[in-house]
Amino acid sequence: MKKFKAGDKVYCPSLGREVYKVLENLSGGTDFPLCVHKGVKELTLTLEGFYYPTDPLLTILHATEENHALLEKLYGVEFEKPPAKPEPRAIIAALLEHNKYVPCLVSDKDCEKDIIKRFNANSDDKVIDCITQLLGDYNSGYKGVDYRWKYAVPFDIKTGEVITQLPTGEKYGTETT
Repeated sequence: MKKFKAGDKVYCPSLGREVYKVLENLSGGTDFPLCVHKGVKELTLTLEGFYYPTDPLLTILHATEENHALLEKLYGVEFEKPPAKPEPRAIIAALLEHNKYVPCLVSDKDCEKDIIKRFNANSDDKVIDCITQLLGDYNSGYKGVDYRWKYAVPFDIKTGEVITQLPTGEKYGTETT
C-alpha cells in the first residue's frame, strides 16, 4: 500500500476536482496524522490515505497523470491537471544550493528517462557519481568528482529512491556546506 505524507499533492474527489496538498494533522494523533483542507472543510486521514482505517476505498490519490486520466474517465468531468514534475537538472541545481554534492545516477549515453528505467529494473550496470557542479546550459552536462557526465538523475542515498520533487528543506542525506 502506498503511503502518504505531508506535502504530497493529491486528488480528493469527495472535496472537489482540484489538486490538494496533504497537511500534517496536529490534533489527529497517530491514527489520523494527515489532513486535506478545502475552505472550512477538513478531512482527516490515515497514512495510507483512508478516512477510516476500515474503509475499503482510498479517500485520496496521488496527483499523477495516470490518476488524473482515470478520475476523469470514472467521473466524466475534468479534474485539475497534476503539477508538472521538475526536470532532474532543476532538482540537482536546487540541491546544490545547500549541499557540496548530490548523489546521482549518471550516464553519457542514456537519457534521464532510460537511467530511471534501468535503476527501477535493479540493473547491475548502474553508474553513481557525486555531482558537484552544473556545466553551462542544459545540454552541457554535469561535473562529478573526477568526471563530466552528459546525463544525471539525483537519488536519495538513505532510501535509494530517485528524487522527483524539488527539495523542501530536507537535504536528502547529502553533506551540507
